Amino acid sequence: MKHGVRLAAFLVGASFLAWLVVRAGPTHLYEAVVLAGPWFPAIVACELTIALGDFLAIRILVGQRLPIRAWLGSTAAAYASSLLLPAGRVAGEALRTTILAPYVGPSRAAGACSRMQACSLVANAVVSLGGTFFVIGPTLRVALFANAVVCGSIATVILLVVRSPRFAAFVAKRFRKLVDTHRGDGGGASPGAGETFRASLAFLGARLVQVLQYGILVRAIAGKTTLSLAVSAHAIHLVGASVGDFVPGQLGVAEGSFQAFAASMGVDDVRALTLALVARASQVVAALVCAPLLFAYSKERLGADRELPAEAPIDDRERKVEAELGVDELGNEESNAGAETERARGLL
Repeated sequence: MKHGVRLAAFLVGASFLAWLVVRAGPTHLYEAVVLAGPWFPAIVACELTIALGDFLAIRILVGQRLPIRAWLGSTAAAYASSLLLPAGRVAGEALRTTILAPYVGPSRAAGACSRMQACSLVANAVVSLGGTFFVIGPTLRVALFANAVVCGSIATVILLVVRSPRFAAFVAKRFRKLVDTHRGDGGGASPGAGETFRASLAFLGARLVQVLQYGILVRAIAGKTTLSLAVSAHAIHLVGASVGDFVPGQLGVAEGSFQAFAASMGVDDVRALTLALVARASQVVAALVCAPLLFAYSKERLGADRELPAEAPIDDRERKVEAELGVDELGNEESNAGAETERARGLL
């Protein structure tokens, strides 16, 4: 049933996008896209930089040294999934958890990826709230403020579920799946407040790069740009992404959002739709760049040992504590005692 709903959402979104293209006129769209051509490498570079922010955030939250293939593979998979699968970042973080679990343990991977969702929402809330002072038009300002409230509220709930067993138990009475997704079994090391704050800053930096990206897009399509225009274009992207979160890649929703708020950017429907399509094209190119990284990781993992550790590997500090407490010596003594017992049994 759930897959049928998602497929229906995809088909509706694709049909709506096709209708928008036909209504705008393919010829007019092509002419506008050609104008953006010289700016496209810069737009793609911004998109890859945004993915870099995601990469930095997960490294901060995991807090361990892992093979570079694990970082690149998990980041590539999460980025591509957030674009192509319904529920966006939620689906991407679920796949990232699966990839990181063999290296750090299921609990630690789930805890870090849950924080990723919360940190991303915190960054969205901060940028949305700040953007209300710069966007053009009262309607867009209200929509952006509502987006800030929604993102901030969801981020707060996720963080409380992860950090507070009492709050998690309260929420589980009505939303058991939400608690199971973000809290898991409650075991393993969990990122602290410092790591969560630094990861949120990484996401915030990525969102500011995204504002720059939309400033370049407006300049390429409309022939002019200001801070207000860049922030307004980015605000439309944020609102459209939130509204279309359960449509694969926000297909049709993102484009419809830009046409709905075209007046806020001072452009006609054709240029507004072109802006959205060029932004989507840059995401597709970035996903294609990520594809070889994901393929290389998958190929390497096929020949690797698939046994998962029960929990995260013991880090150097834990080993030091064990050494100080004599855990290693105790283990050796027990082993020697067992050997002596076996030899005694043999003599008997």
